[in-house]
Amino acid sequence: MITVFSALPIIILFACVDIFYYFLGRSLRPSVNLLERFYYGRDFTTFKHQKQNRSGIISVIANKEGDDVILGGGTYDGRFNTDLVNNRNMIDRAYMMSALHLQAKDVLEIGLSSGSWAKVIASHDIIEKLDIIEMNPGYLDIIRHYPEQESILNDPKVNIIIDDGRRWLKRHPNRKYDFIIMNVSFYWRDQATNILSVDFLEICKSHLNPGGVIYYNTTDSWDIPYTAASVFKYVVRYSNFIAVSDSPFPNDNKQKKANLLKYSYHGKPIRDYQDPQLVKIIDQMATFYLSNKRSDILAKRDIANLITDDNLASEFKTTKKIYSPSRNWLQLLGL
Repeated sequence: MITVFSALPIIILFACVDIFYYFLGRSLRPSVNLLERFYYGRDFTTFKHQKQNRSGIISVIANKEGDDVILGGGTYDGRFNTDLVNNRNMIDRAYMMSALHLQAKDVLEIGLSSGSWAKVIASHDIIEKLDIIEMNPGYLDIIRHYPEQESILNDPKVNIIIDDGRRWLKRHPNRKYDFIIMNVSFYWRDQATNILSVDFLEICKSHLNPGGVIYYNTTDSWDIPYTAASVFKYVVRYSNFIAVSDSPFPNDNKQKKANLLKYSYHGKPIRDYQDPQLVKIIDQMATFYLSNKRSDILAKRDIANLITDDNLASEFKTTKKIYSPSRNWLQLLGL
C-alpha cells in the first residue's frame, strides 16, 4: 500500500523536474529569432529572407515602401532600389560612374549585395561586359526574390564569378578593365583592409586599361582617400565615394549629360522620361565639377593613415596621432 509519505520522494522528484524544465524553457526562449534579437534588441521583427552558409549570413528586412534592406553579417549592406528619385540607397552614386568615364565598355564590380548596382551598371548602352566578383553565393539566392535585380542573372553582359576579389585578380593578371567599382562596406569591419590597402590598390591599378578608373566607397574615412592619393595622380569625390585614376576626369557637362542619358531606366531609355525631379537630378550629376582633390587629401597626413596589408589601419587605429607636425610646440609658438 502506497501512502502519501512513501510517495513523497517521487512527488518531489517530478516537481523538481518540472521546475527545471520551466526555467530551462525560459532560458532557451530567447534563442528563437536569435539573429533578429541581436540586430533589433527587444522589439524585433522577423527577417523577410535569410541565407546562411559557410561564407556568412545574409538577411533581408522588409520595408513598407518596397526598398527592402539587405544585411551582410548583421551590418547594413544596401537596399533593393534602382530609382534615382527615390534614392534611399544613394543609388545616384552608381549612375554617376558614366560621368566619370565616358567610354567604359569593360567593367568590374567587386561585391554583388542586392544586385541593384549591377542592374544600373549593366543597363548602360556603352557597357559591353560586366564582370562581378562575389565571395558569398548566397546573394544569388536572395536576389531571386526580386525580379528587377534577378534579371542580371540572365543578362548576356553580366558574368558573375564566385571568388575572393583579390585572389581572382592575382590569378588573372592579364584581365584589364576600363572601370572597377566597389561599394565596399564600412572601413572598420573585419577584413576591410583586404580591399582598402595600398597593396590592393596596386593590384587593381595593374588591371586598368589606359585612362581606367577605380570608384569606391570611403564610408567617411579619411584613411581611404589618403591611401588612394598615394597611388593615383587624380582623386575626385562624389558623395562619400572617391574615383581615382592616372588620367584627368571629364568636365565637359554636355558630354557627361549625354552619357548619363544612355541608361535604361525601369525598362525604357532614361532620356524618354520627363519627370521634373529626374531631369533635375541628371542635370545636377552632369554639372558636378570633378576637381582633383589629391593635394588637399595628402595635406591631411596629420589625421590620416596609409592603409597597408600589415598595419590594418582602417580596422585598428585611433583618430589622434601621437605626433602631429602641425601641432607641435614650436609651431604654436610661431617658431
